[in-house]
Formats: sequence, structure tokens, C-alpha cells
Amino acid sequence: MEKIIETKKCKNCGINFDITDKDIKFYNKISLVFAWKKFQIPSPTHCPKCRQQRRLTRRNERKLYSRKCDITKKTIISMYSQDKNYIVCDDKIWRTDQIDPMDYWLDFDFSKSFFEQFDQLMHKIPLPSLHQMQNENCILNQCWYTKNSYMSFNTDYSEECYYCTNVVYSKKCIDSFHVDNTEICAYSLDVKKSYKVFYSENIKNSNNIYFSNDLENCSDCFACTGLRNQKYCFFNKQLNKQQYEEEFKKYNLWSKKCLEKIKNKVKEFFVKQPKLAINIENSENCKWNYIYDSKNAINCFDCFDSEDIKYCDTVSELKSSMDFNIWWYNCEMCLDTVSSGDRNYNLLFCANIRGNSQNLLYCNIWANNKNCFGCVWLMNKEYCILNKQYTKEEYNNILPKIIKHMIKTGERWEFLPTAISPFAYNETDAHVIYPMNQKETLNKWYQYKEKDDDISIPIDLSILNSDDIKDNIKDIDNSILDKAILCEVTGRPFRIIKQELDFYRKYSLPVPTKHPDTRHIERISLRNPRKLFDRKCNKCWIEIKTTYSPDRPEKVYCETCYNKEVYW
Repeated sequence: MEKIIETKKCKNCGINFDITDKDIKFYNKISLVFAWKKFQIPSPTHCPKCRQQRRLTRRNERKLYSRKCDITKKTIISMYSQDKNYIVCDDKIWRTDQIDPMDYWLDFDFSKSFFEQFDQLMHKIPLPSLHQMQNENCILNQCWYTKNSYMSFNTDYSEECYYCTNVVYSKKCIDSFHVDNTEICAYSLDVKKSYKVFYSENIKNSNNIYFSNDLENCSDCFACTGLRNQKYCFFNKQLNKQQYEEEFKKYNLWSKKCLEKIKNKVKEFFVKQPKLAINIENSENCKWNYIYDSKNAINCFDCFDSEDIKYCDTVSELKSSMDFNIWWYNCEMCLDTVSSGDRNYNLLFCANIRGNSQNLLYCNIWANNKNCFGCVWLMNKEYCILNKQYTKEEYNNILPKIIKHMIKTGERWEFLPTAISPFAYNETDAHVIYPMNQKETLNKWYQYKEKDDDISIPIDLSILNSDDIKDNIKDIDNSILDKAILCEVTGRPFRIIKQELDFYRKYSLPVPTKHPDTRHIERISLRNPRKLFDRKCNKCWIEIKTTYSPDRPEKVYCETCYNKEVYW
């Protein structure tokens, strides 16, 4: 049990937040030591939410633009729009020897703040247009080792994925979120080791699943929830194979009109079924939601195979860290860092650390680096400050002086400020999790981008209103590929690509009438809000923590009571 040591007021939003004895112990453990002098990292000035929001303003995952490469002058796809005052080059060129980031070094100037100098370096050095590596025939961002995919993000080791986010080791997925080791998946989220999953959530080790939620080891189920080891079930009713197939034929999945009716019917059915309070599985002493195979993960979200972490989101195989967002694979001892993974150790206030790095402070860097401060896009370097090479002795001598300078300027142990982010707030992951309109964004002193320059819409495409799209996929010919469809919600134009249309035809799915960004927002909104409530289990009436607010109509069960229901 953690003991509250201090209650502070957030410097950004004004709410109170607690500092515990374990927090202090971690800050003490990760504090820097130079020449036998310890530079103690103090407790944070921002609350956990504002700290995460600030980190995520440095991660643009989904917004891609057409702009000129500042090296070749050719048109490229980039996460930086043309109006950004940065030097941007094709990421393929950036990975060659043509650009050496060490050529753009700065001497540290003690008459200026560090953040001012870091921003100067970011504007001086050519930046890679996208964050990706070893992809083949793709238009992606934040993706690795993926083939034949389009407008997918944070997707690794996958093939033929379209409009997906957080997908790994999967194939033939479209409009899906958090998918792992799955083949053929559409309009679904939180799917693992499954085959042919459509319009479903929380599916594991199952196949041929439609409009279902929380199924494990099931097959051929339609509109089912909370089932284990079942087959041929329709709205949780057991049928035989012939009965199931007859029922299935009654639903015209190829029709958008019928699809909406099915969704409404399923929603009415699901609200009457028991719900698990929170999704924590095979874990010990964990708090919040979507935590699996972990230990001591406190206030964490989308956490896998991790231990002794706090305030972390979308992480896997992470140990002994706090305030860490997005990425995977064997990181340890990290603080207030985003978009970093793959065997990193001791990262403080960093972003975009690809892997195999350690002892980095305030870096926006690539891979295989050690003992660097305030560096941008280096590889295989050690003892660098603002991209300038130092000896070990010089580095250990100057860095304590810089830290003392940062304490004087009020930059002490704060993450990079949003004012020097390369992205506007509504371009970033922060906006996805904590959406704000233009007025709210500007009132918080964040940047806001007014114009959406969609890369996928050539200027010569004719316009097609969503109401004019034929209801039956069988009646839609290839001419739709030459049109821009106006989103029925936002009016933003989007297009259908050939691979996508082939997928709809093969699996008898209607052509979408909403922009991919709108579909993504609606998909992740199917999850409950990122907030825990106190309420009672509707079965045994013990006090529980849950993401279902007390005023919601669902029956919410504690883990024990829920398991008795599903493992009958």
C-alpha cells in the first residue's frame, strides 16, 4: 500500500494530485549522479493527466501531409505539413549517409534557456518525414516491418492492414484497433489470436465472430457476450450448425441500412448482460484498465507483460518506470518519455528513442546511443550534447553545469514544453485521448492547426455525397475509386482504394460513408472513458472500482462474480 507523502496543485490545470512514498523512492533511484554529487529529481509540478497530455503533444501518429523534401525538392508524404518551419527530408534519404546529424551541432549557451537551444537544434537539423523502418509498399507512420498496408499507425510485423492502429503480427485487417496475431479482422478492437472477426470487441482465441464482445475460445458466434468455449451461438442462445446458418442468412451484412439496425439491436441486448468491472487479466496488484500479465502496474492503460510501473500507457515488457507512453519491448528505468522502445534503459524526458539506447536525457533521437543530452536524431553516438561530440571527461564536467543552469531557468526536470512541439495539438495523440475544440486548445496556449490537408485526395477527383453510395456492395463498381466521398459526419473528403474495395467485396461489407479519422474516433469511443468510479457489484454488492459510472444502466460485476457467469 502506497503512503501519500505530499498533495500538490497542478501547475497546468490546478487540480490536486498526490505524491506517494513509492513515487519519492523512484525519483530518488533514477536521479543522476556526477562526480559523487547527486542531482535529485523532485516530485513533478504537473498532475499525471497533464504530464501525459504534454508528452503526447510530441507524437503525431495519424496526420500525414504532402510536402516538398527540402533536400531533393521532390514531393513526399510527411508528418510535418508544408507550413511547418522545419527542414524535412524523405525518411529514406535520412537513413543514408547523405545526412550526418553531427554536422548540425550547437555549443551550449549559458545565456539562453536549454529549451530555446533545443528548439533551435530541431529547426536546424533535417528531420525524417516519417517514423518508419523496413516497411514494404506502404503508406504508414510509426510502423516497422510491415508490408502492403495503407494509412495504418503504430503497426508492426503485419501485412495488408488498412486504417488500423496498434496492430502487431496480423494480416488482412481493416479499421481495427489493438489487434495481435490475428488474420481477417474488420471494425474491431482488442482482438488477440483470432481469425475472421467483424464488428467485435475483446475477442481472444476465436474465429468467425460477428458483433460480439468478450469471447474466448469461441467460434461461429453472432451478437454474443461473455462466452467461453462456445460454438454456434446467436445472441448468447445455443443453436446447432444448421440453425445458426439459417439465422445468419437473415442478416444482410452487406447493407449499411441493415448494419445500423443490427448494431442497435446488439446494443439493446448487450446493455442487459453482465459487464466485467475492469479488464485486468492474469495480473497482480494492478490498477486501471486493459492490463494483462503484469505486476504492480498502477494507473496504467493498455499494459502488457510489465512490472513496477506507474502512469504508463500502451506499453509492453516495461519495468521500473513512470510516465511512459507508447512503445514496446524490454525498456527499463524510464521517466516522462514518449515513443520509445526496444531495449532502452534509463531514459529521462525523451521522445522517439528507437532502441538499444541508455542514459539519455532530453533527447529526440534515433537509436544505439549512450550518455547523450539534448540531442536530435543521432545514431551510434556517445557523450554528445546538442549533437556536439565530447570526451567522457568533458561530458561529465559540463553536464552538471547545464543541470544547475536549468534549475535557475525554471526548466528543472520538466518535459519538453508544448510551445516547442513540432505539431499542433489537434495533430497529435494528445488530441485523440483528450480532445479539445479550437477555443479550448488556444485557451490552454497549445498550437492549433485549422486546415486539414488530406494527402489521399487528388484535386481532380469528382465528389460523391455519402447518401449517393449504393447500399449493396454488389452494386458498387470500380468507378468509386475515382471519386472523393464526403464524410456524412464532418464533410471531410476521403477515398476508397482498390485493396480496400476488394476486401469489402470479398467479405460482403458495405462501403464506409465516414472519414477514416471519424471511424477511428468512433471505434476507440466504444471503450469506456479513462476514469475509475466507485460502485457496487450488482451480484454480491461488494465495493468495486470500475470504468462504468454509477449512473449507467449496465449490470457490473466484480471479477469473481463475472467469472462465475462466463465459466459455467
